[in-house]
Amino acid sequence: MRRSITLIAGALLTAGAHGASDDASIATTYGPIEGKVSSDGRVAMWLGIPYAAPPVGDLRWRAPQPPKSWTDVRKADAFGSPCAQIGTLYGPPPAGQTWGLGNVDAFGVPVGSEDCLTLNVWRPASDARDLPVIVFVHGGGGVAGYSADPTYEGSRLATAANAVVVTVNMRLSVFATLVHPALASGDAVSDSGHFGLLDVIQALHFVHDNAAAFGGDPGNVTLAGESAGAIMVYLTMASPLAEGLFHKAIVMSGLFGDGPSRQKALGFSADLVAHLAQHDGLASPPNDVKQYLRSKSAADILATMRRDKLKNPGAPGDGGVLPAHLAEAFEQGHYNRVPTIVGTTRDEAKLLAGAFKPTDTERFLMMQTPARAATATPADLIAPWLLPGLSSKLYDAYTGAMTWLLMLGVESSVKKLALHAPKVYRYRFDWDREPEPWHTVYGACHAIDLPFLFGNFSGILFAPFFDEHNRGGRDALADAFMQSVGAFARTGDPNGAHLPQAWPAWTTDSPQVLHFDATESALNLSVH
Repeated sequence: MRRSITLIAGALLTAGAHGASDDASIATTYGPIEGKVSSDGRVAMWLGIPYAAPPVGDLRWRAPQPPKSWTDVRKADAFGSPCAQIGTLYGPPPAGQTWGLGNVDAFGVPVGSEDCLTLNVWRPASDARDLPVIVFVHGGGGVAGYSADPTYEGSRLATAANAVVVTVNMRLSVFATLVHPALASGDAVSDSGHFGLLDVIQALHFVHDNAAAFGGDPGNVTLAGESAGAIMVYLTMASPLAEGLFHKAIVMSGLFGDGPSRQKALGFSADLVAHLAQHDGLASPPNDVKQYLRSKSAADILATMRRDKLKNPGAPGDGGVLPAHLAEAFEQGHYNRVPTIVGTTRDEAKLLAGAFKPTDTERFLMMQTPARAATATPADLIAPWLLPGLSSKLYDAYTGAMTWLLMLGVESSVKKLALHAPKVYRYRFDWDREPEPWHTVYGACHAIDLPFLFGNFSGILFAPFFDEHNRGGRDALADAFMQSVGAFARTGDPNGAHLPQAWPAWTTDSPQVLHFDATESALNLSVH
């Protein structure tokens, strides 16, 4: 009979054969929730847990507030809604649909909801307690993405790392950062305009208060993120409001720099109001701009920004929630100093440089339709001007130059971080064993490390990269990567018997980087 667990009022108990159920119940600080156990009985999970009140109505563009408590057992067996965004290659499917070919119906149109501040938890179905906790923040440029993306399903990472794994939704786009005089409330935290960052900090408070109930150690939390999520990790490290809420950090393909000027941020918000009013047929914005902004639907706001090509520069550092000068704060050691892993991929720009021939819709359908994926060629995907004579040399040179420019910012951030961080480890992900045309087109591209972090290779955007030919090597690489993350989450050191090659710490005097790679059949690590 399948083994299942019951978690009640923070005590971890293992159910026996008599009276065992398939549910995992737990009492959180806001009320009881009931999750579920995986079909193989190895993982317990709780999905769609509210960690803050819905940021709607008067709570739009305010710091997150605690959710309303509940007394009846709340089902936590399905993901919450994605946060409001314009649908993209990296975003959710239309409401009510599962991830797949239907995603393209959401491309270019508003999707998701403002009622989205939820998180998800996975842990091994065992009686282990005081497990390390890994909190992951998704990427998507700060305007797209969601914690229910199948890439981020946390079961395999939870078992491989022997950890509690948490993924988080936070506000995106204009709902994540906005500064306008009309929104000023006198509350310095809300008036900072850093709502997405504040969401992540609120989620960390939830984790701190409830980790023990899930069998985790609230004194051993690792904050991880990729791309925009990695930038969010750096921002959280810099925020004094996050002090003591996490104890290690993993930054995947991210960097930091000073934010926009206040003048630029205010200019955007004024433009947004003016464009919304124009589309409403108003000669000028209403007198009550606060009420007007809060009366507009999320879809209207996002559609106006897309139609009129309004680019939100973000919010400036306010000196409270976030230092006014981020780079200076890291240089001077004025941040939450914790052991940190910083990773990049070898060919970051092959995903980011915009050098593709087809539209995102065509590219998505090509990648997700097996028959089309099997017959695709580099010429079907790479912009013709970068593929003279069907040779990829110019494409490789162009994307290589773009990657080099990105690395300048990454290395600058690492050098500032290493001045005061207790310890820094660097990796580069070199795996590029995809079948053609993906090997040529994507190589070791931006985000290629994510499937290896979570151990998920099917039913995801990058699924055509992974076939039977590369299974042996990729599985060995994923196991080594996940166990390294688990070791780091436990002790602050990613080394262990799982690594045949020692992973040295990175210093300015000895900037050694562990290269994660594999052949088609075996792990291949090296230090440079």
